[in-house]
Amino acid sequence: MDENSRTAEVRITADNPQNRMKPGMFAEGVISSQSDQKQQLLIPRSAVLWTGSRSIVFVDVSTAETPAFEAREVVLGKRAGNEYVIESGLNAGEHMITDRTFKVDAAA
Repeated sequence: MDENSRTAEVRITADNPQNRMKPGMFAEGVISSQSDQKQQLLIPRSAVLWTGSRSIVFVDVSTAETPAFEAREVVLGKRAGNEYVIESGLNAGEHMITDRTFKVDAAA
């Protein structure tokens, strides 16, 4: 996405039986997708630490006295832009580290 013009270049396949669309033309459209699930839990890509075949996120399990994070394995679903759908391993409302997960892992 170009921040200045707020445009993005994409490639699509579309029927054009009357040849109204010409190469280089600008177009405006709506992108939609369908899912069999009504609500999905999404997390940023930067929250995931990949360790071979496993995907780990660090969940905040702090108490009032002690800050703490728990490494938790999650099952990732489809990627949606810069986010992943969580199939299992996290619940809505849980807080996690969303950036610099490698640094947290190294400190642990």
